Amino acid sequence: MEAQLRVEVISNDTVKPSRPTSPDRKSISLSFLDESFPSIHVPRVLIYTNNKPTKITLDSPIITSLKTSLSETLTHFYPLAGRFENEYTVSCNDQGIPFIVAGVECQLKDYLNSPRKLELVSKFLPPSNILSLGQLPITTVVPLAFQVNIFACGGVAIGCYSNHKLLDATSMSNFLNYWAAQTSGRYEDLVEPDFDTIVRVFPPLPKEKLVETVIDNSGGGDVDDAKPAAQVGLWHHINNVPIKVVVKSFKFDNEAITKLKANADVTETIPKPSSFEAVVGFVLMHAVGAILQNNKQEIAPPQPIPTVISFATNLRPRATPPIPKQSMGNIVTTVKARLGHGQGEIHAAIQTAKQNVAKLQAENGGEVFLEERKAAFKGSHKDRACNFNVSSWCKLGFNDVDFGFGRPDNVIPVGIIYSFQRNSMMLVDYTYSHGNGIEVFVFMEDKEMAF
Repeated sequence: MEAQLRVEVISNDTVKPSRPTSPDRKSISLSFLDESFPSIHVPRVLIYTNNKPTKITLDSPIITSLKTSLSETLTHFYPLAGRFENEYTVSCNDQGIPFIVAGVECQLKDYLNSPRKLELVSKFLPPSNILSLGQLPITTVVPLAFQVNIFACGGVAIGCYSNHKLLDATSMSNFLNYWAAQTSGRYEDLVEPDFDTIVRVFPPLPKEKLVETVIDNSGGGDVDDAKPAAQVGLWHHINNVPIKVVVKSFKFDNEAITKLKANADVTETIPKPSSFEAVVGFVLMHAVGAILQNNKQEIAPPQPIPTVISFATNLRPRATPPIPKQSMGNIVTTVKARLGHGQGEIHAAIQTAKQNVAKLQAENGGEVFLEERKAAFKGSHKDRACNFNVSSWCKLGFNDVDFGFGRPDNVIPVGIIYSFQRNSMMLVDYTYSHGNGIEVFVFMEDKEMAF
């Protein structure tokens, strides 16, 4: 399939806002949530079959429309066309973002049916030299980049990298849906972004609290340059863990989810698990079993090895008062729960984890959050055999992103795979002929991917 999947870049442009950003908006401060997030790029690829009568080609007017409407969209999402001044501030200088158009010498159906689909998906993403994993100076990091890929059959794959220091999944959904509505002329669907609420609710921390001096023990105790605390453990982990992580996806249609919910452990506190709980519980149970087997442990030893599960939690609906969906930034945190191997325990842990968000709105919420992030990234290079990270893009609106050639058939949260993604899963919505389901992308060490 590799030889048949030739992706040729046709154009590589920088798209800038259609109008200059006003002087009073030339710089924005980051909230303490954004400040303490590492500068890493998150991949996503939206696949469109395009069943419209008109076949899309590299010469189609829609290509120009996508570029023009992106420019108009950046006028409203102006910080994303700027650059970081430092770890705490964004200069809204209208430098613009990469917009690449590529032709794919392959039928979309052949790609979708390929057993190597997830290995090849990074071909539809912007080049890896823009990626920030703690290596690049923060001032050179591009917040956002797009690649529009046109298949020989007229299918479309829109790949993008978004920087997690500025954008969580909800923010990215806001951007994509705005751009899509602008492209297709659905102006009544345009919802203006809000970059102010996050800073008001989660104000910046003093700079001295966000920098940590790192000692390089291998170099005789010399002191490295000061680095943001959130970056330290992440980059150490990438450099020092020689493992191969692979990804597989598993689809659960409505019928399968109904069966999982019916078979799930039911208790007085959890009489009916949600679809999310049922699917996560099922996948986690099998994943942990595979990990323990690989480590030559019994699946259910007399003294079970506890599993720590971490959930990325959207704070918008859980804040008091709720934060509007159109609020931009990293309005998300991670909550953890420790559990054994029973599915009932998994559901109970998920329910308990959902309740642990109010502390971030307390007076010392920023300091609490920062300490949790530092601990999480510093520990990320340690043995994570029974630790799992769970994120969900379900019901965030990615399946509604319609540029005029229909809604996406697939949303793929996969790009180049790194070792720090080990033992994690991502849930996305997927649509099939009889309804909507959940697709789970599971990242594990290759020798543990046994289920």
